[in-house]
Amino acid sequence: MPINIPRIRTARIDVTPKEIKVGESIALLKMPAQLLGATESAFLRAICATADDGGGKVADPRRWTVQERAFVVCRYLSAVSAKANFDVYEGASLSDFISMGEDYVHDTVQVESDAGQPFDVLPLLGVHHEVLERLCRVAGEWAIGMMACQVFPAGEARPDLADMSEREAVDWVSSRIDALKDMPESDVEDMLSAFWAGTTELAHFFALTYDDAGPCFARKTGDGTSAPTRFPADSCLSEAARRLAGRTD
Repeated sequence: MPINIPRIRTARIDVTPKEIKVGESIALLKMPAQLLGATESAFLRAICATADDGGGKVADPRRWTVQERAFVVCRYLSAVSAKANFDVYEGASLSDFISMGEDYVHDTVQVESDAGQPFDVLPLLGVHHEVLERLCRVAGEWAIGMMACQVFPAGEARPDLADMSEREAVDWVSSRIDALKDMPESDVEDMLSAFWAGTTELAHFFALTYDDAGPCFARKTGDGTSAPTRFPADSCLSEAARRLAGRTD
């Protein structure tokens, strides 16, 4: 009997997820392991096929923020595990990471860098994650890549990557990463200060950070030394699907 997954309603999302089909799970499990963002997008499209796009809601998971995407994944995990506050790793559970009362507020925020320059900072979207995972391999590359997608001099035009082809989006972000690498260190340091100030103002559901594998979420409790985490889409899939896909991990 299919698992019932409660309706999810947030500031920008209104969806009643359905249990994923085994064929869809097998297809996800055969995607390259390093493409966490693309796998997550495919998973969310599979379970949220009837997402509402009326009343200011956003139906396309590629246009959801990485925090919104993780929120939906966690709600699905809670349903299939029958445990609302599931364990994340030893000594930490979901409630140590999620802030249920902090929903999406801003499409963009304007902040001043440490040097007083105004920057527009955007949330990190699923489409950004998909593009960057094709370009970044270590934490420093992710930092520059996230700034390339999210931080712009105030008022500067920026494209909608979700409207581009994959090749166009990768080329545009790659070009901007190269432009940032060509800047003086002090300018990049200033831009990085704006990035973190904007990230703080844009915070919702989870505290966004990054590591060598890309976007992840900091623990909100503890002594500050706890490991960050992520909620990969394949953690939602059954052992039966894994066996059928030939996965032993």
